Amino acid sequence: MIKKIWNNIEKTGLRHNSDALEEQNIILVNSISFLTATFCFLLILILFVSLPGRGWTNTRLFLLGAGVFYFGNIIFNSLGKFQFSKLIICCGTPLFILFISIFDKQVHPEFVTIKDFFFYRFMALCTTIFPLLVFRTKDLLKMILCSIPGFFVLVFGDQIHEWLGVGLGSFGYQDPSKLAFDIMVGLAFLALFGFIFNLKNLNERYYKKIDNQKLELEKQNFEITAQSEKLRANHDHLINAKKIIEDQNQKLEMVVAERTKNLLNANEQLVIQKNELTQFSFAISHNLKSPVTSLKGLLNLFEDNELSPANKEVYDYMYKTVDSMIDLFSDLNEIIDLRNELYQKTSLENLDKEVDYITDLLRKDIISQKVKINFTRHCETEIVVNKHKLRSILLNLISNSIKYRSPERTPEIDITVKESDGFFRWTVRDNGLGMDMQEVGERLFQIFQRFHSHVEGKGLGLYLINLQVESMGGEIKVESEPGEFTLFKFTHKKIT
Repeated sequence: MIKKIWNNIEKTGLRHNSDALEEQNIILVNSISFLTATFCFLLILILFVSLPGRGWTNTRLFLLGAGVFYFGNIIFNSLGKFQFSKLIICCGTPLFILFISIFDKQVHPEFVTIKDFFFYRFMALCTTIFPLLVFRTKDLLKMILCSIPGFFVLVFGDQIHEWLGVGLGSFGYQDPSKLAFDIMVGLAFLALFGFIFNLKNLNERYYKKIDNQKLELEKQNFEITAQSEKLRANHDHLINAKKIIEDQNQKLEMVVAERTKNLLNANEQLVIQKNELTQFSFAISHNLKSPVTSLKGLLNLFEDNELSPANKEVYDYMYKTVDSMIDLFSDLNEIIDLRNELYQKTSLENLDKEVDYITDLLRKDIISQKVKINFTRHCETEIVVNKHKLRSILLNLISNSIKYRSPERTPEIDITVKESDGFFRWTVRDNGLGMDMQEVGERLFQIFQRFHSHVEGKGLGLYLINLQVESMGGEIKVESEPGEFTLFKFTHKKIT
C-alpha cells in the first residue's frame, strides 16, 4: 500500500511522451519536494510534542509555510509546470536553509554553538547538487543560473550573518582562517559541480544510448510485426492456394482416371483391330498368292516347242506377269511381317558373313554384269542386330545399284559401316545412273513410286527400306547426281 502511494507521488505529472531523462528529473523533483515537505511537517510535530505550551511560534509557522511551499511543487508538476517546480527546488532550498540558519540564531541565541554554523553550511552545500540532478546537460545555462543561489549562500553566508548581527564574532568565536575557509568552500562547490556535471553527462549519454537502442528495438519490433502480419497473410493465401490446388488435383485425377480408362478401352480396340487387320492382310496376301502360284504351276506344264509363235508370245507375257505378281505378294508379306513380333527379334550376327550371304544371293547378276563390290568395316565384326531387316535393306540397295547401273562404265558398289554416338552408320554408294533429287523430292520413299522406266519395278523397294530403317530406330538419307552416282546413308541403333 505504502509502496503504491510512493510510486504515485513519484510519477505525478509524467506524460506518455516523456523520455527516460525527463521522467527521471520529474521523479527527482517530486521525491525531493515530498521528502522536504514531510521533514518540515514532522519537525513541527516534534516541536509540538516536545514543547506543547508554546503554541504557533514563528519557527513553527515558518516550517509550516516551507512544508506547504515544497508540497506545492508536486501540484505544479501535476499541472505540467515542470520548469517552475525545478526553479523552486534549486533556488528556494539554499535560501530556505540560509533563512532558517539566521532565524534560529536570532530567536535562540543562547543555544547557538559553532557547530550550528558548519551544519547549515553543510546543508547548503548538499543543496548545490539539486540543479545538476533536475536539469539536463543541454540546459547548462539554466543549471548554472539555478546554482548561483547555492553558491551565494556557501561563499557569502557568513558575511550575511555578520551583517545581520548573528555571525561568528557576535557569539564570541574568532576564526583567523575564515577567508581561506570561504575560498576552500567556493572551490569545493566548483569541484563538486564539475564532478557531478561529468557524472550527469555520462548518465545522459548512457540513457541516450538506451533510448536509441529502445527506438531501434521498437523499429525492429514494428518491422517484425509487419513481417509477421505479412507472413500470416501469405500463410493464409498459401492455405487457400493449397486448398484450390488440392481441389484441382482431385478434379484432375478424376479426369486423368476417366481418360486413362478411355485410352485403355481405345487401346484394347486398337489391338483387336490390329490383330484383325493383320489376319485380314495375311489372309488376302496368301489367298491371292495361292491361285497365282497354282497358275504358274499350270504354265510350267506347257512345253515351249509345242506352242505356235503367236501362243508363245502370249505364254511368255503370262509367265512374266505371274512372276511379277508373286514378287509383289512377297514384298507385301514382308511389309506385313514388319509389324510381326517375331520379326523384331535380334541376335548376334557377323557382318562380314551377312555381306557375303547377300552377294551370294546376287552372284549370278554380279558375275554377268561384272559388278565390283567393296566392303569396309570400321567396327566390331559381330554386332547385335535384326538380321532379317538388315539383310532386306542391303539386298534391296545392292540389287537396285545393279539394276540401275550405268552402261557407260563398269558397275562398282562401295559399302561401309562404322559405329558412333550409339548408332551404326552405313553407306551404300554406286556409280550408276543416279537421280535428280530436286525432281524426286519427297516421293522417293513413298509406296509405288518409280523413277526409271527402262527397267521393270514395282515401287516398293525404297518404301520397304524406309519402314525397316525406322523400325530399327534410325533414319535414311540419299545423295545423288544424274549420270554420276547414288549414295544411300542409313543408321540403326546400337543394341547392347
